[in-house]
Amino acid sequence: MLRAFDDARPELGISEIARKVGLSKSIVMRLVATLRDEGFLQRGPGSDKYRIGLAAFEIGNLYYLSASLRREAEPMLLDLAERFGHSAYLGTLSGDRAIYVSVIEGPGPIRVGPRIGSSAPAHTTAAGKTLLAYQDSEQMERYFATADLTPETPRSITSKAELREELRMVRAQGFAVNRGEHFHDVGSIGSPIFDGHGTAVASISVSFPMYLVPEDRWPAIAAAVVDTAQEISRRLGTALGPVSRGRGPIVRSSARHADILKEAKRDGTA
Repeated sequence: MLRAFDDARPELGISEIARKVGLSKSIVMRLVATLRDEGFLQRGPGSDKYRIGLAAFEIGNLYYLSASLRREAEPMLLDLAERFGHSAYLGTLSGDRAIYVSVIEGPGPIRVGPRIGSSAPAHTTAAGKTLLAYQDSEQMERYFATADLTPETPRSITSKAELREELRMVRAQGFAVNRGEHFHDVGSIGSPIFDGHGTAVASISVSFPMYLVPEDRWPAIAAAVVDTAQEISRRLGTALGPVSRGRGPIVRSSARHADILKEAKRDGTA
């Protein structure tokens, strides 16, 4: 039905739409009402005809953003994967789930983590926690009002209070850590990507078998992930803000509070 509109006929009435799509007027009226309510169609000023609505533009803009993100991110994801030998990901947030839109597998013999198009509960992944942390306050409260913190593994966060503290730390340090919270013994580190409006629109992350990567190597991965996310953000036109200040602990507040990113850069492992 949306394809019935074009440059030559940007506004159409019910009868015209029905002829173009080959449906009865009664069916078209019901469909138009639904599309209008959802913002995909809007009534033209001073007429009974309809035109394409703002929601259609928003969806198209998401496609454009996704294509731009992948174009900018994938070469850098490849660099991360080759540098550390483990898979790198580009993820977005949909409701309470992290969606993986690009996956670059590492060259190592052991492959872990999600496939393109797969999703996971946001609170169990570094990609998801990164994006949850950078929502605005209204979005954050809406998430917590309905959040289902069902555990994926014994390490998953199940307390809303603990998750709030975790997200506060993510904002403070500029990256998130998953310690086997989605898959057993699979860790990941993620950092946000900002668009030209300063909105966190995606995240990049690197995942690895925790039994192969000792924690003293995590600071180097975190530093590289943050730097890569910042570079992608720059290419998308953002003026870096919150993430550039992030230099905090890599573990939860109950563990050590070393400034791991500064430490990594100082000893040369970053």
